[in-house]
Amino acid sequence: MLTATLAIAGAPGFSGFFSKDAILLAAADNYWLYGFGLLTALLTSFYMFRLIFLAFHGKQRFDDHKVHVHESPRSMLVRS
Repeated sequence: MLTATLAIAGAPGFSGFFSKDAILLAAADNYWLYGFGLLTALLTSFYMFRLIFLAFHGKQRFDDHKVHVHESPRSMLVRS
């Protein structure tokens, strides 16, 4: 998950970095387009790292005494 997050966030050395770099380079002539692209790249980075933090490091959002966490039903686990 961390590797995928780094890739989509555009960390150097990952595929997302090269694609975001190419898109921003193509939009460099238009300040509005470049700014919009940069803003969306920053927002993507923010929500992906927020996802990692909440999913793996955040506190659980349910009461163990009221919610029974269980495995998915067999119909979802077995291919037909």
